[in-house]
Amino acid sequence: MTAGNPLPYSVDEMAIGPYLPALRRYARAAMGSPILGDAVLADCLPRMTREKADRDGLLRRLIAATDASPLAPLARADTLPGAIARLPALSRHALLLTRLEGLGDAEAAHLLGVPDSAFRQALAAAQLALAPLQPARILIIGDGEGEMARAVRSLGHAVCGRVANEDAACHAAARMQPDLVLAEATLPDGGSGVIAAHRIAANDPVPVVLVGGQALAAYGYPVVGQPLRHDTLRLAIGRALRGRHGRAG
Repeated sequence: MTAGNPLPYSVDEMAIGPYLPALRRYARAAMGSPILGDAVLADCLPRMTREKADRDGLLRRLIAATDASPLAPLARADTLPGAIARLPALSRHALLLTRLEGLGDAEAAHLLGVPDSAFRQALAAAQLALAPLQPARILIIGDGEGEMARAVRSLGHAVCGRVANEDAACHAAARMQPDLVLAEATLPDGGSGVIAAHRIAANDPVPVVLVGGQALAAYGYPVVGQPLRHDTLRLAIGRALRGRHGRAG
């Protein structure tokens, strides 16, 4: 079944027809894939039509079906939809009910049958776990050939600025408030990206990733070597962002 194909049931014949678009949206998000979500929904639709439940009852039935499905591990863990599908069940549904369906915290907690405190804790855990996969605004220090900027954009992040020396880096960081600084160890003018990163971090504990030799790890920042490998850069950025959100929490 492709994302654009209709489900193998006639909406006109189903009492749940008005709810079907929302159910389909939720199933796809919970499973991390349109194809997997449609498969789970198609499997539980006959039972839903017999029960003639209200919206909350239908959502509870769908939530139970997604939790029981063996298909969830098939979602890609390195994408945001796949990471959502792989969250612990309570965190996943706390996030989707509030961010996707627009329910308030108390309403969503009631639908899930959990105390408000447990719901808030699960929602915070979901936000923390997904933070490294959210697009980040990255300030690049160095990168005379533009390789770092191309790699950052290919990973889905935004380059909020590129600077070539230490003073420009400090001014840009204060003005742009980036989510992360990606610094080349040796700058085009002979300056030090490490010193620039230290100067920036002295005023704002922004995450830093250094580009250069592994000896740079002694400074306590994640390091990626050259030439850049996108998988290594993705892991380093994720590690740095996870550290920042962990401290904030």
